[in-house]
Amino acid sequence: MKEKDETKTTRRNLLKNSGLVILGGLVGQGILSKKAAAEIEAEAATTGIHHAMWTMGYSGEIEYPDRVQSFVRKGWGLEITAKPSTVNWIHFAIPTPVIVDARRLRADKVILLYKTGSADAWLSDVHVWDGLYRRKTEVVTTWPRGVLAYRTVDLPNPFVYYGIGISVCIKCGVEMMSHNFSFYAAGCDFIL
Repeated sequence: MKEKDETKTTRRNLLKNSGLVILGGLVGQGILSKKAAAEIEAEAATTGIHHAMWTMGYSGEIEYPDRVQSFVRKGWGLEITAKPSTVNWIHFAIPTPVIVDARRLRADKVILLYKTGSADAWLSDVHVWDGLYRRKTEVVTTWPRGVLAYRTVDLPNPFVYYGIGISVCIKCGVEMMSHNFSFYAAGCDFIL
């Protein structure tokens, strides 16, 4: 029995350390301040999260490629320059542990780390999917524009059956401003 407990500790440490590596990389590149990274780490330590799964921003899929002027996948994420006056969706598939230690997990919240190029480029909606079932629709028009943002969407803790997907609606106005979007990472916290 003691051996199993040590394995759990090792897995938890691995999850914790992998999150710290992501945060450390963002701090090292000047994308995230040390203060913001410390706040994220403190929040994770107090929430009782059983698993936290993330995917890099460059894994995002653009639903309507004809509505973007350009996009490039870089080591740090996905950079999109959208055409003015367009609406598009970016989709992230989150690696999803469905059953752990013979217990089905519940999705607690999803997280996005992103930046828009100006006040004329914004995220308007976030949809959270579990296979073919939409588990949450959130209007997020008040989220920051033109700055790096770490934002969460709380979920009603539904059991997870198929796999978590995050769909983000991006919109652009017609002003002569940047219509860039940078997605660094997307994730989901799971609880028992």
